[in-house]
Parts: sequence; structure tokens; C-alpha cells
Amino acid sequence: FTGWGGSASDSIQVFQTNENQGYSIGLTWTLPLFDKITPKTIMKRKIERSQLELQIESTKSEIYVELQTLLRNLKFGIREKATAQLSVNLAKDLLDKEVEKLKIGKSTSYNVSQAQQSYTDAKLSETLVRVSNEQTFVSLLVLTGDIFKYYSLPEKI
Repeated sequence: FTGWGGSASDSIQVFQTNENQGYSIGLTWTLPLFDKITPKTIMKRKIERSQLELQIESTKSEIYVELQTLLRNLKFGIREKATAQLSVNLAKDLLDKEVEKLKIGKSTSYNVSQAQQSYTDAKLSETLVRVSNEQTFVSLLVLTGDIFKYYSLPEKI
């Protein structure tokens, strides 16, 4: 309204002059009295919201299960690592004893070779256990979001 005057009342008075007789002002108000689309839309939005809430709960449950699995795997990995280290120690002792027996003539080079193979297999097994534990630990860091901080990585690449 202020286009024809300084205030709304001045603008209304301008419409009453003879030069603006062809113009008119109107106000239209629409009320949706028998609107059947709005209740359908509201019901659709409620259903969409409940579906999203179910998806959120499902995702929370999946994350919780994955976290429990990773923690269980880490605990198992610690025991497996201790077993692998014990196996390496025993294989090393066996190798040392076979070498000593070979020196005094009570063993053969074949037995020493088998002891060396056993020691190598035990070391390989220990290495694989360490790699598996590191993979599980990295998965846990990714799940918790601490991987960037732990390895000092930039958060945005």
C-alpha cells in the first residue's frame, strides 16, 4: 500500500480520487472445508515418520551387535595371540634341542629341518593372529569414529 502514499491510510485515500477509479482492491481467503487430501497427507507423513523411526532403531541395533562382535573378537584375539606366542616359544625350544641333539649325534638333519619348519609355521601363525587382531581393532576404531585421532589422520580428505 505504501506505493501511493507514505502510509497505509494515505494509500487508501489515493484510491478514492478520480484518477484511480478503475482500480480496485480485494482480499481472498480460502478455507479447506471439505479437504480430503490433507488427512491423507498427514497419515502419509505419520507412516513415513514411523518407518524412519524403525530404520533408526534397526541401525542402532545393528551397530550394537557389530560392537559386541568386535569386542568379543578382540578378547578372543588376545587369547589367541597368547597361544600363538606360546606355540612359537615351544617350537623355538624344540628347534634348539634338535640342534643340540644333532651336535652330539643323537638326531638327524631331517629332524632339525622338521623343527625349523615347525618354528616357521608357528611364527607365521603368530603373524596372522597379529594381523587379524589389528584388522579387528581398526574395525572397532572405524565404528567408534576414533580412527582419525588414533592414527593422527586428517578428518577431511
